[in-house]
Amino acid sequence: MEGINIGIEKPCDYPVIENGKLSRSLEYGKDRYFPMSLGQHATYMCNYGYSTPSGSPQVHMVCSERGWLPQPKCLKKCQNIHLDNGYFPLERKTFRLQEKVTYTCHTGFVTPEGQETGEVQCQKSGWTPPPKCITIECEMLTWPYGDFYPEKDKYHNGDVVKFTCANNYIRVGPASTQCYYFGWFPSAPECKVKARGCGPPPEITNGIIAGGSGEQYRHGDRKQYECNIKFKLVGSKEIECVDGQWSSLPSCIDPYPQCVFPTHVELVHNQPFSTRRDIRSRRVINYKCTSADKSIKQATCVSGKWSPEIECTEMPCGSFPKVANAQVEGRNKKIYEPGETIRYQCDAGFLAVGSPEIICRKGNWTAPPFCDDVSCGAAPEIPNAYITSPQEERYLPGARVQYECESNFQMMGGNYVTCTDREWSQAPTCRGKSVKCGPPPVIENGDLLSFARQEYSHGEILEYKCPNLYILKGPQFIMCTNGQWTSPPVCLVACTASEEDMARNNIELKWLERPKLYSTSGDYIEFRCRRGYVEDPASSPFRVQCMEGRLEYPQCKSETLPKLTLTKWTSGLKRFLAKKLQTEDNTQANHKKMAKLTIYFQYELFISHIMR
Repeated sequence: MEGINIGIEKPCDYPVIENGKLSRSLEYGKDRYFPMSLGQHATYMCNYGYSTPSGSPQVHMVCSERGWLPQPKCLKKCQNIHLDNGYFPLERKTFRLQEKVTYTCHTGFVTPEGQETGEVQCQKSGWTPPPKCITIECEMLTWPYGDFYPEKDKYHNGDVVKFTCANNYIRVGPASTQCYYFGWFPSAPECKVKARGCGPPPEITNGIIAGGSGEQYRHGDRKQYECNIKFKLVGSKEIECVDGQWSSLPSCIDPYPQCVFPTHVELVHNQPFSTRRDIRSRRVINYKCTSADKSIKQATCVSGKWSPEIECTEMPCGSFPKVANAQVEGRNKKIYEPGETIRYQCDAGFLAVGSPEIICRKGNWTAPPFCDDVSCGAAPEIPNAYITSPQEERYLPGARVQYECESNFQMMGGNYVTCTDREWSQAPTCRGKSVKCGPPPVIENGDLLSFARQEYSHGEILEYKCPNLYILKGPQFIMCTNGQWTSPPVCLVACTASEEDMARNNIELKWLERPKLYSTSGDYIEFRCRRGYVEDPASSPFRVQCMEGRLEYPQCKSETLPKLTLTKWTSGLKRFLAKKLQTEDNTQANHKKMAKLTIYFQYELFISHIMR
């Protein structure tokens, strides 16, 4: 029960709660229950449209020396609202003040910022900013020296545009582009009067170029690769010459990696011992351990690993060896089980040479380390610089000595040296402040987020970005250091489902109502056979994964026609007509009539043959 006021030391008065109230019993009996003494409890709840700070329907308070704990509060709540062309994934209908919620737009719609999802916050005035989903539209295309179709006033999400070049021009780039929430992808191709050719196609490990290779190839030429026996091709088997560059190469891998044969076991049951110490995939062996455990066990080589894992019970070890200038981490025992470890910690100024940890194996400890004196002498002097940290005659490993350059000089590299293994790390230099960098490096399929200049000061930082559906690999930022730029990133290309390649293999996209021509690495694209074609038994799967810009297209072949040929039907018709002529008058009119019948029956037979 919520208590009666008895023995009050420091009472708590009846709390007035804005937009809230106490439990019904306390509200009706407040003159009798209040004030309350230390340790007594009270329960409150909030009015409709408001919430407790924790979101609970009721909160229990306790009377303390500082008053009611927790202090009763009722905060404004936000209601779940209807969102046109989008939805809130949470099923709750109310949200606390300051709570943030993510909403998602339906396919073909984006937030005012151009994203598929947006975030709003519950504030006293309601949801801020108001959630909104608007129709995706892509900007109009312009393409000199060529044409594109279909032409529309507005393009929406999922629309595909195909390109053709004018006469005497060559298309360099994709044959089509698609409208996404972030714009067109990929970028429109170019129409050139002349496209560069390519040299010999590159060679691949464990594979060959089908049909050999030549010295020169024209733009648009293609070559295929084949893997050596027992190797599997990964990626597209075909590459294309595109304006002087070959497209991405496939690779040939071993589909059945070998298992390494352990040194501490022996084969049994008269199986020949492998001197190469490896076993082919899926082979089953019987073995026994060379240690105390002599039981016969079985294991299978599966994809380069033993299943189950080969295990042997080993002999225990005695006391661990002592190491000068080192302390030991771990318990000192007389007997150590196989696999137990002891770790050495060298004293200050000493470095462990070798592994600091030893392991009990086959009744013996692995080799222990020794502790070498690796302290450093006086810190090096740097021209045009002075030492700012306290100077000593001897420095322990890891110690740092900091420097500052004199006026009108700039520090190149870090501002300190570190003592490591009796030597100081590479010292910085102090140079005049005039050392600058030239224009930043250009990366393929990527851009800078700012306009490039001809000159940059030391320490300036630039940022790169990749187009949508491309993946940035490497550092996103580069910095001007000592007149040189740090290494830039690269943009990994997406996969393109080419109309030409699909036509060549008699396939099309499975989901024509929502085509997906371009995908990032790791995404899947599904195909199906075109009308009049069936799956080739030797074809690769029709659900294809994009692997760093490469797609392996499945194949379809023409449907098989009936074995009964038109010639057999025609021969039978001739025999019927000859017999008919023997019973009729042998007149010229009769022969004309039979000739017309022959042509008619042959036409009907040909039509029925095609419609099968």
